[in-house]
Amino acid sequence: MEFLDYKTGKKYPNDNSMEPQYYWKPMDFVLEDYITHKESKLEGDSGVLKRRHLAINQDSIRYIGKESNELEQSEIFGVSKNDTLEYVDFQKKLRKIIENLTLDKASEIGLDKREFYRLKNKLENDKIIFEILGVYE
Repeated sequence: MEFLDYKTGKKYPNDNSMEPQYYWKPMDFVLEDYITHKESKLEGDSGVLKRRHLAINQDSIRYIGKESNELEQSEIFGVSKNDTLEYVDFQKKLRKIIENLTLDKASEIGLDKREFYRLKNKLENDKIIFEILGVYE
């Protein structure tokens, strides 16, 4: 059976092509693939299915602005780093730094023992650390 590739304009079969039957997939294969394909959004494989639940690592969430540069291109080519403005949670970042801070490291950067324990205590008591950022309530 002859056919035309509309993208290239080539006719098949030709001298450099395979036999036509290799270009076509029988309809029963198409239907079988449709019926037996794995379900990605639901759990189970037959009957009434329940939605899958996603487990998301909280650290992987990025807050971006609602404005997007060149929105139409982003839809076609995908979103690049320059298309979005990411908002960083400095409070969370600062908490992580203080959590990982050791007394030796604090001494190296010029914090005395008293200030080190004051910061750790604030973190432990879950007090907001605005004054460290230079913002006061």
